[in-house]
Amino acid sequence: MKRISSFGNHITANLYGGKAYWLNWLYEKNISVPHSLFIPVKKCSELEEMRKDVHFITELQESLQNHFENSSLFAVRSSALDEDGFVNSKAGYYCSLLNVHSINEIINAISGIAINLKDHERLGIIIQDMIQPVVSGVLFSSNPINGKKDNPVICVTSGIGDNLMSGLEKGEELQLKIAEEKIEIPKWKSDIKQSELESLVKTAKKIENDLNLPVDIEWCIEKTTRRIVILQCRPMTGLLVEKDEIVPVNAEAIKHLPDYLVGSDKIRLREMAEENNIMISNAYLMVRSCRTMHDSDLAFNYKKAEYHSGYSIVLVSPSQVDGKVQRFFVGEKKKVYRAIKCQRFGVRDLADYNQVEVCLHDLFQIVGTNQWACSAIIQEILDAEYTGIIRKITDGFVIEIAKGHFLSKGIIPMTSYLTDDSGRVSYRNEIMQNKYISIVEGCVLEHRNIEPEKISIPDICIKNIINSFKNLLLSNHIIVEFGILNNKLLTPYIIDCMPEETKASEVTLQTMEHGIISGGNMKGRLVKLDLEDDGNVFDVHFHNRIDEKESVDRNLSIIFYAKMPSIQLLDVLGLYDSDKIAFVFEEGSMLCHLSVLLRERKIPAIRGIKEESLEEGAMYQLDTSLKVPVMKLKN
Repeated sequence: MKRISSFGNHITANLYGGKAYWLNWLYEKNISVPHSLFIPVKKCSELEEMRKDVHFITELQESLQNHFENSSLFAVRSSALDEDGFVNSKAGYYCSLLNVHSINEIINAISGIAINLKDHERLGIIIQDMIQPVVSGVLFSSNPINGKKDNPVICVTSGIGDNLMSGLEKGEELQLKIAEEKIEIPKWKSDIKQSELESLVKTAKKIENDLNLPVDIEWCIEKTTRRIVILQCRPMTGLLVEKDEIVPVNAEAIKHLPDYLVGSDKIRLREMAEENNIMISNAYLMVRSCRTMHDSDLAFNYKKAEYHSGYSIVLVSPSQVDGKVQRFFVGEKKKVYRAIKCQRFGVRDLADYNQVEVCLHDLFQIVGTNQWACSAIIQEILDAEYTGIIRKITDGFVIEIAKGHFLSKGIIPMTSYLTDDSGRVSYRNEIMQNKYISIVEGCVLEHRNIEPEKISIPDICIKNIINSFKNLLLSNHIIVEFGILNNKLLTPYIIDCMPEETKASEVTLQTMEHGIISGGNMKGRLVKLDLEDDGNVFDVHFHNRIDEKESVDRNLSIIFYAKMPSIQLLDVLGLYDSDKIAFVFEEGSMLCHLSVLLRERKIPAIRGIKEESLEEGAMYQLDTSLKVPVMKLKN
C-alpha cells in the first residue's frame, strides 16, 4: 500500500492535512504551485518510526526520482489536521524546513517537524521542489483589518520569505484598491513588476470568488523564469462570524467575535464604563455574516429600560460609508404625543425607523456586498433631565450642562462651572435657556419655554458628577459627555467621550471668565457665517471625513464670526489651513466638539462678542491675550 501521494490523487484534509488539501485544490484549478509529495497525517511516534521503515524509505526514494527529476533542493513542510482549515488557520503554529538536500536530510526534517507535536496531534508532511525566488510575500485577498473586499493587502520581501511568514521581517506593505475592476497600486520599492502585482491580485480574487471566502496566500516569483508560484493558501478565518446574532455589549458576550467587528469607540466606551463601575445605557451588538445576502431572522427582544427614550443605531463595521458615520434613530412615533403633554414643541426630525430589525436589515443591505461580516451597535437612549460635558483641568474640573440633548454639537448655550478636585465651585455662569432639544421615541423635538428657565444644579449634584467620572478622567485624555436622570438623586450616567489632546492648563478660570476657547492671535478679514438651523447638524459627526475643495483661496487670512461653535463649521476647518483662520462667537460651549478641534489645531477662538459690534468685510485683529481681544484695524 502506497504511503506517499502526489497531485491528482484524492487529497483530503482529513487524510493529508489542511495545507496539502489546499495545494491540491490550487493544482486542480490550474494555479501554479510547486511540485509536491504528500505523506498522510500520523502521530509523532508513527512519524518517528518511518525513519526506520525500509519500505517507506524505498517508496520515498522512488517518488523523489519520479516527481523531481531535475531537483536537488527540497522544502519539507507540515500539514496538520487543524492547519489552514475553515475554523482555525493555525498560521505560523507549525514549521517548515527549507533547502533540504538529500533523502537522508528529508527523513531528518520529518523527524524534526514531528518533535513539535503534542501527543494528541496528528501531522501530515509535504515535500516540495525548493523554489529560488527573486521576491516573495503574502497577499490578503481582502483587508485583514476591516474585512473590505475591495482593499487587498500585499507584503513583499526580497528572496525567500520565511522571515516574513514567521513575523521576523515586516517587508514592504502595499494597500491596494479595486475600483470598477481596475487595481490601484501605490508606489513601491520592491523588485516586482506592476503586471506581476496585478496578476497576483487577480489570482487571489479568483480563489476568493471560487471559495466565497477571504484567503491569504503565500507566493513567490522564481528568479530565473519570473514565474509566479503560489506556495500556500488558507482561509482568513478571523474575518468570519459563526452565526448571525444580537448580543448585549459586555466583555463576556463579545469576546468570541472578530476584533474588527467590535473595534468601535462606542463599544470601548462601554468597556470603560464596566471597568470603572459607571452607569451607562444598555447597548446591544448585531453581527452578521455577509457571505450571502440572505435575510436572517434576527429578533430584537430585549426589555426597555425605565427611562427609555428610543434607540440610536450606529454602524460599527464598516465604520463609515462614503466617508460618513451611519447613525439612525428608532422609536415608536405614535407614542410621541402621549409622552409630551402641555408643552410647546415642534418636531425637528422623526425617528428613522419604527423597528430595530428593519433598520438593521437596511444597514446590512447597504454594506453587505463589500464586507465579509458587518456589525452595528444598538444603544438605548435615556430620558435625561440635563445633559452635560466634563473635562479634567490642571487643578480641578470644568463642567457644562444644559437641558436637552446634542450639547456636544455646539448648538446650545450652556451653564458652566469650574471646580477644584474636591468639587468645590470656584466659578459659575448659569444661563437662562428658552429652548432645548430632546429625543422622545427616537424623534428629535424642539421645546420652547414660555418663560426662560435658569439652568442650575445643586453643588451636591456637581460633586456627584465628579465622583462618577473622576477615575475615568484621571486615567484618560478625554472629555466625557453625560446625562442626569430625572429622579430624586439626579443620577449621572455616561453618554459618550471624545479625545482631548490639548494640555489641561489651556482651560483655566481666566480663560473661562474671558471667553477664550483657544488662545492665539491673528489678523484677517471678517466673514460672518449665517448657519441655517435646518436639522442637518444632527447628522454631522465628529468622525466624519472632511473632503478637500479646490476652489478656496488658501492665501487669505479670515476671521469667521458665528453665533455658536456649531459642529456645522467642521467643513470650514477642512477648507483652510489652520494658521489662516480664527473664530469669534457670541456664545457657546468650551467643551463641544468644535471647540476641542480648535484647541487641537491651535486656531484662535473667543466667545462673548456681539454680532452688531462687528463689520462684515473689515480687517480685524484677534488677540486672546488682550483685554479687548477683537480690534478693528484701519484699511
